[in-house]
Amino acid sequence: SVQIRDLGFEINEIFYRDAGVPTVGLSIIANDEYIAANPDVIARFVAASLKGWDAARNNPDAAAQSLVNTFISGDKEQILKQLQVDLLLLCAPGSTRLGEPPVENWDRTFELLTTYQGLPTDKPITDYFTTEFIPEDGPACP
Repeated sequence: SVQIRDLGFEINEIFYRDAGVPTVGLSIIANDEYIAANPDVIARFVAASLKGWDAARNNPDAAAQSLVNTFISGDKEQILKQLQVDLLLLCAPGSTRLGEPPVENWDRTFELLTTYQGLPTDKPITDYFTTEFIPEDGPACP
């Protein structure tokens, strides 16, 4: 939507969640073997990621500039516009902590993935996600 709007088109955005499809989006993915062998690394990575997202939502301008500085390319204003969209979706309605959407969102995501993307149904949704690495003192959702 950012690029379309930049081309001069007026658009109306409808987020999936606002149309009754509250799915999980941003995720950190690791395989079971790595998680079992490196729980401390996973915990630190998750904590650092949440800290970064929290910093980005508290100072989007600095976050966009950091991306430009890190990758030595990109249009800061374009990155900032995209970040503003991402930040709207960071905390799902009903979330109390950053990185922990309501279980209903995982259920809906599982339903869609098994129905339309062929995800096997021989395992429950809880085999595909965990919240055990989200720090208790992690950033709160408004």
